[in-house]
Amino acid sequence: MPGLRIITPAKINLGLFILNKRSDGYHNIETILIPINLFDEILLFPMKESEIIIKVLNERIKKEDNLVFKAAKLFLENFKIKKGVKIILKKNIPIGKGLGGGSSDAGATLYGLNLLFKRIAKKEELYKLAIKIGMDVPFFIDPKPAFAYKRGEILERIFIPKLYFLLHLPKERISTRWAYEQVKLTKHDFSLKILIPLLRKNLYDKALIYLSNDFQSLICKRYKRIRKVINKMESLNLKPLLTGTGSGIYVWVRNKKEQERVKRLLKAKGIEVLKVESFLGRRLMGRTQDFGSCYGGSNPPAPAIF
Repeated sequence: MPGLRIITPAKINLGLFILNKRSDGYHNIETILIPINLFDEILLFPMKESEIIIKVLNERIKKEDNLVFKAAKLFLENFKIKKGVKIILKKNIPIGKGLGGGSSDAGATLYGLNLLFKRIAKKEELYKLAIKIGMDVPFFIDPKPAFAYKRGEILERIFIPKLYFLLHLPKERISTRWAYEQVKLTKHDFSLKILIPLLRKNLYDKALIYLSNDFQSLICKRYKRIRKVINKMESLNLKPLLTGTGSGIYVWVRNKKEQERVKRLLKAKGIEVLKVESFLGRRLMGRTQDFGSCYGGSNPPAPAIF
C-alpha cells in the first residue's frame, strides 16, 4: 500500500538563555531555533488494522522511548482513528547532540499523519498535541527559523537570510534531563530578541557578540573532551557554541567561502566538522512504495516533491 515520505530537519540553537524555573517544574527559556540541512527520513503507510508498527534504521531506540511511536499513538487516539500505521524511521540526526532529532521525528510524524488521513487537524490542533510530547516538538510541525520562549513552545517566526555553520559531533550523548537538573541560572541584561534585527540585516559581527548558551559551562566542566575541542576552536579566534543541551558544537560563519576556509583550519587541528546551513525551504515530501519493499525491495522511494 503506498504511503508518504517525509524528510525532517535537525535544528541549531542560536543562543540559549535559561531565565528561571517555573512552578510546574519546567524552565522559562529564550532561544532562536534554526532548522538545518541535516535530515531524518520518515515513511508512513496506512493500515486497516488498528496497530502501530515501527522500524528504525541506523539507531537502536526502544519502542516505549521512541517519540515517533508516542506521536502516532497520540494522533490516532486523539482523532479516534480506527486504522493503524506502519512507520520506517531512518535516523541520520545523531542522538544526544542537541540537534532535536527525536522532537523533529515526532513533529514530522504528526504532520505526516495529518496528511495521510486527509488533513483532519488544523495546525493549531497539531501544536497542542506536540506540546504533550515535548516542548520543542511544536517547532517541528512547521520547522522555520523562530524565536522560542516560555518553555520553548511559544514560537515567533522570523525571516532571515541563509546562515552557514560548521558542526562538530563528539561521541558523548548528553541527557537533557540531567542538564536541566544541574544548570545554574545566569542573570542576563538583555533578551535574545536583540539578535533578530541583527540577523535580518546580516550584521554578523554584532550578532556574534550576544551569542551564548547557559548550559555550556556546565557541560564543559563535566566533559573534558568537549572542553578540549572548544578550547582548540577558541585558539583560532572562533566562537564555538553548544547547541541545546547536547554535545554538538557549532561555529557560525559569514558565508560559504569562510565555511570552507574555517573547515580547513579545524581539520589541521584534528577537528572533523560537517558543513551545514539553515534550511529555509519547504518540507520535502512525496509518495513512496509499499511498506514491505522498503526492507530490501528493488524500487527506490519516489523523489521528493517541492
